[in-house]
Amino acid sequence: MKKKLRHLFSGIGIVLFVFFAFASNSETSEKEDKEELIFRYASDYVKQRLDSPDDAIFPDLSEGLNHIVHINEEEYYINSWVDTPEGKRMNYNCSVIIKKDYIGVQNLEIEYINKSE
Repeated sequence: MKKKLRHLFSGIGIVLFVFFAFASNSETSEKEDKEELIFRYASDYVKQRLDSPDDAIFPDLSEGLNHIVHINEEEYYINSWVDTPEGKRMNYNCSVIIKKDYIGVQNLEIEYINKSE
């Protein structure tokens, strides 16, 4: 009887471990997907305002995700950069608002600087 109970508790423990491992992974993945959407949306928004958008060089996604600050459930702040074909770096920051059926950029600020400075 004790052996059966031990097996039962072991089985329950394994099931709970697998459930929480996948649930946690799903939450992390959902957060990363949302932040990827936010970074790409902000980058595209900035790109549309450049003189040579096709030649713009943005940080790769792994670096770009580090440029996002979560303000609240609907608002994220981005402070990032883009290099222009003319050898200039542009720093930009903005808020990205994301709701169920809406995503938008607010308060975009752009500053051109020399990369050599």
